[in-house]
Amino acid sequence: MKELAVNVQQRLNIIGLLGQQRGTVADIRLSSGLIDKLELAEGERAAINLRADQQRPGVLLWDSAAAQVVGPKTVAITGEEAEKLRQLCQPWPNFQPADCQWLLPLLEAL
Repeated sequence: MKELAVNVQQRLNIIGLLGQQRGTVADIRLSSGLIDKLELAEGERAAINLRADQQRPGVLLWDSAAAQVVGPKTVAITGEEAEKLRQLCQPWPNFQPADCQWLLPLLEAL
């Protein structure tokens, strides 16, 4: 087991990436388990005003200043889960330079 501290932005982005995955039943179980560990509690959702973007289906909006107040969450992940996150992030073709602020610290921690 490894302890991984992830902030709200990292959690939401990882959940979004995991939610787009396709694979075997084992792959989906692993992804679903990670999503369960990273999911925001109802109080966290309310604190950051998490909401769906009415103009862009599938896009979430939140108050980034409030997200800083919520702070990081530490989750215990297995070696297999850490490898899944690495395999998910490394080849993803749709990252943009702005993603470096949440992605690079995550990859370093893995």
